[in-house]
Amino acid sequence: MTAFNTVWTYDLYKSYIRKEAPDNHYLWMGRIVTVVGILLSVATAYIASNFSSIMDYVQALFSIFNAPLLATFLLGMFWKRTTPWGGFWGLLIGTICSIALWLMEQSLHLFSLGSSEGSSMWRALIAWVVCLAVTIIVSLFTKPKPDSELVGLVYSMTPKATVVETVWYKRPKVLAGAALLIFVVLNIIFF
Repeated sequence: MTAFNTVWTYDLYKSYIRKEAPDNHYLWMGRIVTVVGILLSVATAYIASNFSSIMDYVQALFSIFNAPLLATFLLGMFWKRTTPWGGFWGLLIGTICSIALWLMEQSLHLFSLGSSEGSSMWRALIAWVVCLAVTIIVSLFTKPKPDSELVGLVYSMTPKATVVETVWYKRPKVLAGAALLIFVVLNIIFF
């Protein structure tokens, strides 16, 4: 609840809807959102009871929310041209796309994407691609943030620390080789 409350109140409401308000207004908004969040969590318990297993429910949730969120996160982290509006619209439309696919498959029976888990994977892939495409398109038509604001947030804008390790057994290539060797040996033993 606190994460839901904080993300809505400070990251969305304060940043985009009502930028200049007294603190007691945001406190009031946080309280309302907490009540809404509790009601939503109670409603989701009833929704979960309609699934054949908890795994089907979790996979459906992941395909709806996590797949578009991953696309938004990756673009925001690795492409400095990503804009806040691109991320917002990409995430929103990717999520709506996944929900629409789920409704068309489960409620309207318009098509089938396979088993319940297979269907969730296809929905996740489609929502990921839709979110990625929408984020890119909207970002190309909106003003990007200046490079100075992206330092430490975007990979290409973050200074890279150079570490020179003189001891051979602490070098990343040696450690990676040792991990690979252990992996191969364990697979041979337990195959």
